[in-house]
Amino acid sequence: MTDTGPASSGATGTESQEEQAPRYKSPTEQFLEKFPIFGPLFNAVSTAGQASSGSGEFRFSPEEVKALRDEFESEVDEIDTVLTDFDTMSINLQPLADDPASRSHLMATEDHFKVAYAAIMQQREFAADFVAALSAALDRKQQEDDAAAADFAKHTKEVST
Repeated sequence: MTDTGPASSGATGTESQEEQAPRYKSPTEQFLEKFPIFGPLFNAVSTAGQASSGSGEFRFSPEEVKALRDEFESEVDEIDTVLTDFDTMSINLQPLADDPASRSHLMATEDHFKVAYAAIMQQREFAADFVAALSAALDRKQQEDDAAAADFAKHTKEVST
């Protein structure tokens, strides 16, 4: 468990229990809050309410999830642009001369491009999968809301008749 709360100042009992208790942050939360996209979400109080301390649970409003999904969709588009540029650069590789050193350098460069391309693709797949997961969560939430509204309308109609 990681104590991320403020250091104790030797409270005299006038502070509330909540102020004295350190706030636990899960390893996932600690990792994600380092990214510019996620950081503000962990440092600000969610409009949907604060998750219970130490639960490792995050609560976001549908609007926050939509905003996060939109940010990741933008990231996927930017990564696609990088991949397009990357493909162009890797195709245009040529040895500087027809000698063993130039050929060796070209082979090392091609190996580097393969490793870098795989890393970029991994980032793209993560971002795209995250967009899909957020979209699925929003769809599920909408279905639940629609079902609840239909159920409410049905019961309202039964009561009024």
